[in-house]
Amino acid sequence: MQRAAESTFDLALVLQALERTRATVNLSRVELAPEIAERPLREQLAETDRAIAQIGQELAEGEAARETVVTAPESGTVTALRAVVGDRASGPALRDQPRHRLRGARSARAGPP
Repeated sequence: MQRAAESTFDLALVLQALERTRATVNLSRVELAPEIAERPLREQLAETDRAIAQIGQELAEGEAARETVVTAPESGTVTALRAVVGDRASGPALRDQPRHRLRGARSARAGPP
């Protein structure tokens, strides 16, 4: 009878330990549930970030390869061009002199007609 009581007591201790383990596992599962649920969203976010970076790179390459034509407000000859690859052509980067000024400058240098 004493063996049966000891065996029952031992089994009760094992049962108590298993119930504590179950409670710990359940608590861990509850704590990890939001992280597990967010994982697909994080992966989608990372994929979206990579796609945005790729599109930005393609846009930059397209901008660099694009040819821009600037039409002068008056007909004439460009007398100076101060630009470096990658610069935007605006403001004093382009100097345009009207033809009548150039004709006058040439005839003045050449002497009287």
